[in-house]
Amino acid sequence: MIYNLIFCSGIALLTVFWILEIIFVVFNVIVSPRKLSGFPLVTAAGATLFTVLTAVVQIYAAMNCFFRSLILLRVAGLGLCLAGIAVVLLALIENRKNRESGLIVSGIYSLSRTPFALSFLLFSAGFVAVFWHPALFALTVLAVIFIHLYTVNVTEDGLLEKYGEQYSDYKFSVNRYFGKSRYNKIVGRIVICLISLAVAGVIAVMIINCIVLSKTKKNILTEEEAAKLTDVDCILVLGCGVKSDGTPSDMLHDRVKVGIRVFDTGVTDRILMSGDHGRTNYDEVNAMKKMATDSGIDPDEVFLDHAGFSTYESMYRAKEIFCVKKMIIVTQEYHLSRAIYIARALGIEAYGVSADERNYRNQTYRELREAVARVKDVFYCIAKPKPTYLGKKIPITEKGSRTDG
Repeated sequence: MIYNLIFCSGIALLTVFWILEIIFVVFNVIVSPRKLSGFPLVTAAGATLFTVLTAVVQIYAAMNCFFRSLILLRVAGLGLCLAGIAVVLLALIENRKNRESGLIVSGIYSLSRTPFALSFLLFSAGFVAVFWHPALFALTVLAVIFIHLYTVNVTEDGLLEKYGEQYSDYKFSVNRYFGKSRYNKIVGRIVICLISLAVAGVIAVMIINCIVLSKTKKNILTEEEAAKLTDVDCILVLGCGVKSDGTPSDMLHDRVKVGIRVFDTGVTDRILMSGDHGRTNYDEVNAMKKMATDSGIDPDEVFLDHAGFSTYESMYRAKEIFCVKKMIIVTQEYHLSRAIYIARALGIEAYGVSADERNYRNQTYRELREAVARVKDVFYCIAKPKPTYLGKKIPITEKGSRTDG
């Protein structure tokens, strides 16, 4: 429901934005008495090309979005899109109010010399956040660079030539994109640097998330597809928390439940429960084993990894302690891509089955946390640090009772 709402809102905002941008361009380049003449052919042709390409790729990205999660980021993106529309709308209002006058310095123009470019920046950044796609990101970066070099600069040169000292004074008092330049330029530059770093950080997170999701997408299977795999060493069920009475949380219950179903297909005769049992009063793995044995699975077919304190450590120990070469990972869908990515980076042939059996509370928070965790674990996979504990090897082909405790 919420994804459909975001999609419809994004498409509606895209339509409104491009209608307003076209009106703004037509008014300022063709209709207005203040229009500038003598634009280089490359500028006009390039602007037209990037406009058409950007609109086409934005529609394509909306139809083929990489993310079905990160809801808060996508809502924030819609906010940026609205801000972009508000800026171009305010610019149109000022143009209409001052239709016959000379240089406009009031309204939005008192905060930005180039509201057209500012609106494009805001809307484009927001649309990338709403409908992330590599092609959209790449074209947006190219379009922003082109607009800065060949549209904004050329426009400002034309305005300087037309209005002379009046425009020079205006240029001195108002920043190109946003803000009053006469107020503490150092603070302004610091703020711009911080914003740039924040934007670069968000973009880096999105790119890394996109890499992880795209590289593991084909390894996420249905239960029926997983049942057709051969030579599977084990099913790995990842722990995620128990209640105060020691029973599995809803998410953990569903993971074990799906793990048992996959096990019952006969794809393998071993199931590995990996979780946190680092304290005597907190035990995920034995709660998981109890569910499995209560369902009729032989206790010797259930292995326990008591030191699976993180997804990375669970994968590392599956390979180094339990000698797993090929496995099926069971966890919720938002978590599957990272688990599979780590396992494969460590040399395990890994596949995943989703354990989404219901809606879970605080899922938006988990998805945001997961986006950051993917970045962390990509670097872990490069550095390959050792887990908290290793110990003696217990091959998954032996008896699971060796891991009881």
